[in-house]
Amino acid sequence: MKILTILILHFLCATSFSQDASKVFEKVSLSIGLVTDGRGVGSGFFINNNTFITNNHVAQHINIRNAEIRTKDKIFEIETIVDYDKDIDLAIIKVRESSEHFLKICNPDNVNVGMTVYAIGNPTTADTKIFKNTFTQGIINNITYDKIKDGDMDINANVILHSAALNPGNSGGPLVNSNGDVCGVN
Repeated sequence: MKILTILILHFLCATSFSQDASKVFEKVSLSIGLVTDGRGVGSGFFINNNTFITNNHVAQHINIRNAEIRTKDKIFEIETIVDYDKDIDLAIIKVRESSEHFLKICNPDNVNVGMTVYAIGNPTTADTKIFKNTFTQGIINNITYDKIKDGDMDINANVILHSAALNPGNSGGPLVNSNGDVCGVN
């Protein structure tokens, strides 16, 4: 009887978790975009009708004049890079058309070590296959200030270390909390 009770509790917990994660995915997936110029790819997300956020190193490695942002339901033409910051590796892109799907930014005071987070983006393989809207789960392991030098990327900022799986192509995608609010950029 004790084993049966443990199995039932385990099943109930696993079922409620997967439903919660599925709801987060549904809430955020239409706001996520693949940034590409046909050569390079990266991820990003809308924060309002015509403003898209990605990593600076993504925006700098694509030809912005030939680039577009592809979401699940629409292709957006890029108007301009509004601003970028190399130190925190962020770029703000303005699109010509309007998106009706965008994400909220969470209160940074509510981002804590141990909280469950989800990464969503468009990872690629060595043979350039793209896996759109890939969703992984993890926890925040640490929040710290760091200097990261990797090739031409030189970050000097606060960073969130987390255990959600990431691959090339996830760069620029959001790290969201269990409400689907952005708490970081991968």
